[in-house]
Amino acid sequence: MYKFKNNIGLATATFSYKINDNHSVAVNNVYSSFNRKGSDELFPDDAKYQQPQRTDKNILGFSYKYDYKNKWSVMAFGKHLFQHAHTRVSYNPSGNYGDVAYMDQNNVIDKLGYGIATSYFITPELQIKASYEKSNRLPENEEMFGDLINQESNFNLKPEKSDNINLGVHYAFKLNEDHRFAVSA
Repeated sequence: MYKFKNNIGLATATFSYKINDNHSVAVNNVYSSFNRKGSDELFPDDAKYQQPQRTDKNILGFSYKYDYKNKWSVMAFGKHLFQHAHTRVSYNPSGNYGDVAYMDQNNVIDKLGYGIATSYFITPELQIKASYEKSNRLPENEEMFGDLINQESNFNLKPEKSDNINLGVHYAFKLNEDHRFAVSA
C-alpha cells in the first residue's frame, strides 16, 4: 500500500557567442532537482516512509571552438559536475530489539571533466573526426534511492569515471537535390 511521488525539476540555459568567423565560445548550465515523498495507508505513522530522498544536481559546461575556412575545426571543453543528495537512514542506537532512530546522510560529489574534439574535411564529401573526453557520470536518482520495485538503493554511489576516445569518418553524397546519402563509421 506504499505510494510515492517523484518530483523532478529541470532548468537549462545556454549562451553562445561567435567572436569572429574563426572563434566562438559557449557556456551551458543544467540544474535538476529530485524529491521523493511517500506514504503507506497500512502504516501511516511509520517514520521510515517520511524520510527525505532529495538530490540537487548542477552541470556547468564551457567550450571554445576554432574553425578554419569550414575545412578544419577544433573544440576544447570543460565541465564542472556537482551533486548533493540527502536522506535519513535508520539505525539501532541502543541495540535493543525494535529501537529505531534516523540519522542524516549526505552524498556530495564535485568533479571536473574535459575534452577536445576535431574534424577535418579531406574533400567536401569526406570528413574525418576524432575526440577525447575525461568523463564522469553522476549517479541517477533511481540508482541512489532505488525504484522501489526492481532496483535496490545504493546511496553511497560514486561517479563513474572514463577516458573516452572516438575516431570517425563521414561520407556524404547526393545523386540530385532530392536524393542524398550519408555513411558514418
